[in-house]
Amino acid sequence: MASARRLLERVRRDHCAAWPIIRSVRNDGAGAAPRSIWPRSLRCQQTLLVWGCLLGLGLAPAVLGEVRNPFTAKFPFATGERVEVDGILTDAVGKPLADVEIVLEMAKMRISLRPPGREKANIARGATASDGDGNFALQWDWIPGFDRFEIIAAVTVPEPTGKHLQVLQRLDITDRVRQGTPISVPFVVEDTTFLDSVRTFQSHLDSPDEHRVYEGMGRPDRIDSDDEVGRNETTWWYFALGKAYRFDRGRLVKVEDFEPVPAI
Repeated sequence: MASARRLLERVRRDHCAAWPIIRSVRNDGAGAAPRSIWPRSLRCQQTLLVWGCLLGLGLAPAVLGEVRNPFTAKFPFATGERVEVDGILTDAVGKPLADVEIVLEMAKMRISLRPPGREKANIARGATASDGDGNFALQWDWIPGFDRFEIIAAVTVPEPTGKHLQVLQRLDITDRVRQGTPISVPFVVEDTTFLDSVRTFQSHLDSPDEHRVYEGMGRPDRIDSDDEVGRNETTWWYFALGKAYRFDRGRLVKVEDFEPVPAI
């Protein structure tokens, strides 16, 4: 019980007293000062209630420790100092992966009470691509305020609504960033099924019409082929959109509309 009281007192000190009063953008009257949306005492009571519930569930110590880390962690860089991260991107058996997008994602972590823990805010990104041997490198000038760093291996694929960045693998490098620059990390994509399927499909695009439809619609849900003598026809089916594109030797000859079929 004594340890519980000490924990709640820590919450009161660290998470209630330090909160600024949230001020409304609306005035009560002409020239009147904005009034607080939530009184500090009410917000403090709500915070203590949430943490009291977590304490009863045995979750408060772990969550509290997780919340406190970002505010106490130090990074050994001065504002504007050049920071570099590099590495080699491979698959699970060590084969280098070429021409894969590498995204550096920086974020500021903040407290979240629903659900309890932390969430990302103020996200910034920079990107490059792996070369023929899987090598990659990213540089940026240090900006204070970010406390979570990840590198992301991804591939951009077309969809009817526009380009979509499909994430293949994420790697948290925050602890490595705390050790200083340069930051050299091995980066492994554990499952390359999606990447392999995209590249296999792209390798079979033989005509400008096929490339154009792919760039505008993305990969079809199904492809039917008719290889009778003297014919070389294929049909690309987009069931959810109610579209069928028919090609003859790679040349688009017909677009058919039908009742869309929802995905099961």
